[in-house]
Amino acid sequence: MTQQSFNQGDERQRIARISGAIYRRGNSFTGANAILLLLSGNPHTWFNSATVYEVVKSNRSSVSQWLERLAERKILACEVRGAEAYYKFSPVDESIWKQVTELRDTYKKNR
Repeated sequence: MTQQSFNQGDERQRIARISGAIYRRGNSFTGANAILLLLSGNPHTWFNSATVYEVVKSNRSSVSQWLERLAERKILACEVRGAEAYYKFSPVDESIWKQVTELRDTYKKNR
C-alpha cells in the first residue's frame, strides 16, 4: 500500500466519522455533504431547493429531502416564503460549526 492510498483511506474515514457525527449515522452521505458545504460556505444566504439542485446536481427529490432533514436537525434554518421553503446554514449546536469546518478542510485536502 502506498503512502498516498493510505492517506486517501485515512481521509475517507475522517469524512465518514465527521459526517456520522453531523447526521447521527455511521455513513458518509456525499449529497448531503455537498449541500452542507454549499450552505455553510454562504451562511448569510437563503437557498431554495432549486438553487441547491443547480449547484449540487443531485436528484431533485433527494436535495429537497436532505434540506428538510438538515432543518429538522436544527443544522439549517428554514423560512417559508409563499409556497417555497428557503434554507440557510444556521446550526443551533455550536459544535456543528466546528465539525462542518473540519469536514470542509478534509475535502479541501482531498482536492
